[in-house]
Amino acid sequence: MLKAIHLLFLFSCYSAVCNASTYEEKVALSKALVGQQVQTPTFLTSSGNEVSFPSLEGKPTVAYFFASWCAPCYSSLKNLQAVQSEHPQSVNVVAISLDDDWDELNTMLEKTGYTGTVWKSEADSDVLIKKMFGNYAGSIPYTIKISADGVLTESSYSIKTEPQWKATLSNEVSLEDAELK
Repeated sequence: MLKAIHLLFLFSCYSAVCNASTYEEKVALSKALVGQQVQTPTFLTSSGNEVSFPSLEGKPTVAYFFASWCAPCYSSLKNLQAVQSEHPQSVNVVAISLDDDWDELNTMLEKTGYTGTVWKSEADSDVLIKKMFGNYAGSIPYTIKISADGVLTESSYSIKTEPQWKATLSNEVSLEDAELK
């Protein structure tokens, strides 16, 4: 019953963000998603299988939203790869592409050397337009933390360097504290 109430609240927030009439309303409603059950749109794996955040419940998750058309995303993804290769993580890590097609995404993955888990948004940039996951600015790169029980706990636009990724993936500090690294 509690999960149904959370889903109803999430749907109403999601609908409200999409239908808000002013930018200020959209920002406020988007920010209200932090502290709630994470939204659960469907993403695709590189093999074409559908997947969503509930499949990762049971362990905290860090999700990084990026795209091949985002210049700062290249160095950030490269730094994420370096940290994942050198340090064990206490969290699930998933990089979520907002690219329109797989060719552009795969070219970026080759250029950055990223070999971690990658999902592609089925709705491409709708995630930005609808200001999902508390992304009130509708921009990338964007990082969120999700608790083991599926609650969107925090978000950041500033996680890009190796020290920031190391702090984020250790799950010992908040994203706000990781930004200071």
